[in-house]
Amino acid sequence: MHETIDKSSKEWLAYNMHRVSSHKRRTDRNGNLIEFRLRFEQWLDIWMASGKWHKRGRLKGCYCMSRHNDIGHYEVGNVKIITHSENVSAAMKGINSWGENNPKSKLTEKDIRDIRALYSTGNSSRSKLAEKYNVSCSTIYRVLYRHTWKHVA
Repeated sequence: MHETIDKSSKEWLAYNMHRVSSHKRRTDRNGNLIEFRLRFEQWLDIWMASGKWHKRGRLKGCYCMSRHNDIGHYEVGNVKIITHSENVSAAMKGINSWGENNPKSKLTEKDIRDIRALYSTGNSSRSKLAEKYNVSCSTIYRVLYRHTWKHVA
């Protein structure tokens, strides 16, 4: 256990940077806010136990702290030390899913067809459609002009 914390140490500075950057209102792939629940001692113990402290970073071959399956909070039992490349690959699994397969999607393929049909009649504006489907006007624009959801006829 670490008795006193030297707040000018490189370890404390690295911990504090990780803690602060984790509070940027990010959500996991289930849409839940990600919290940083590790105390300094816990965070440092995880890094030291991994033997990768000296190889931390965002460059190729460097290591980072990752959440299991990119879900949940930064807390004991839900973090591991992996390469930065592995972390990016894990994070991209949900992001690259198209349409309804994307866990962050608010719309379904039926919604897309309905939005396009309603707009084509001239009876619904983009802002009314955005309000009805609880999305932004720019999302409706991208749907209508097939910048997104291109695969839906």
